[in-house]
Amino acid sequence: MIRIELQVELSYEIGEHGADFIFNIHAAHTPSQTISAERLALSQPIDSQIHTDPVTGNRYMRVRAVPGPLTLSYAATVDLAHHRADAAQLAEVPIRHLPPEVIGYLYPSRYCQSDRLVKLAIKEFGALWQGHSRVQAIRDWVQRRVTFTSNTSNSNTSAVDTLIEQVGVCRDFAHLMIALCRAVNIPARFATGTDYGADPALGPPDFHAYVEAYLGDRWYIFDPSGTAIPMGFVRFGTGRDAADVAFATIFGTVRSSAPRITIEALPGADGFSALGFGASVTWDSRDQVLWPTRGAFAQGWYLHFPSGIGRNDGYSRGSAEARIFLPLGRGRVLGLAAFLEEAHGATPFTLLPKLGSTRYLRGIREGRYRDRVAWAAQAELRLPLAGRVAGAVFGSFGDVGPDLEALTADTLKVAGGAGLRLRLTDQGANLRLDVAGSGTGPEVYLLLLEAF
Repeated sequence: MIRIELQVELSYEIGEHGADFIFNIHAAHTPSQTISAERLALSQPIDSQIHTDPVTGNRYMRVRAVPGPLTLSYAATVDLAHHRADAAQLAEVPIRHLPPEVIGYLYPSRYCQSDRLVKLAIKEFGALWQGHSRVQAIRDWVQRRVTFTSNTSNSNTSAVDTLIEQVGVCRDFAHLMIALCRAVNIPARFATGTDYGADPALGPPDFHAYVEAYLGDRWYIFDPSGTAIPMGFVRFGTGRDAADVAFATIFGTVRSSAPRITIEALPGADGFSALGFGASVTWDSRDQVLWPTRGAFAQGWYLHFPSGIGRNDGYSRGSAEARIFLPLGRGRVLGLAAFLEEAHGATPFTLLPKLGSTRYLRGIREGRYRDRVAWAAQAELRLPLAGRVAGAVFGSFGDVGPDLEALTADTLKVAGGAGLRLRLTDQGANLRLDVAGSGTGPEVYLLLLEAF
């Protein structure tokens, strides 16, 4: 379970004749999303009416505002328990076996003109193995061909427009992916939430569009823009496309400001305990542990936590890592390293493999990327400067994904930087100062002990 603390604030200036609003900013009631607390405040002394759609769980609030300023503040504590499954086991569902409530998501809609993309979709995806891997291929295709750029689309931009222009924001990515899925008879729908985990360089937190595809016997979520972390997805609305689930529909003369959103995850807020067993093996030929100049290090470990022991549903984790240090003369040392980590079962969110840390992919905020599989490789060159001071330059690349098959070069994450090393003792204890980035702004690291 992941607990999310969410706050949304919307501000408007209402014209002289007043205005009507339909908001869709309340967290939806779904089997995987429980609202443990919520609060709504309106700056005007006006009434609100809330209606919950019995099929989607969408919660719509109607408000009649009077002239003048209006501020709406919504806060909620939401517990998420997203369903997870083995992607390789998720098959597409024949039309004749689809539940009646899913059939509507096969048809073209206002922003998702799937009927105009049938030839393209069959050419690109018609011969692919049917199932989760084909949906993932559509998602990757959209991400490769469309560039995320703010302020490049408007409320009229459709999937076809995005295909032509090849730029857009999250809703444009979602519309194009949905249209392509429907064009090959995969039910797909539009879901709204927030961009939890998005890089701060993209701007302040905002509303976000996701895609859900129907596979097996349920809906599975995808983020075609690749800017957010679906595990932190708090659902507001579900519909055929953005026309069904706008966060605010306004009737009247209104001037609006940008929404202000804060979202914080409290992973494992209800706590978890587990009892398991495992094994590890280590081989180490480095001349020094904290300041190695030659030799190699390799380690592998595996942990298994059976279901029913402690408060968990059963999970396992395993990792393999290797490092090698090559002396280049004149005190220069080249270090090379790589790791692969994989998780299975109901692994707690905080224990999922991740990228972005003090060692691998420095320059990416720690834990920015999490999924069931993570891998990375990096190189670091250490150069003597003066006395006990050395400089270092480093670069790394890696990726995360739901399984090994989903890891492709198209979604590779790259980071690099430089730093200083101050050797504090003859045994190699040192002080590290690194400045690194991944194209989105610098991260600064000040650490004690290990050099690499």
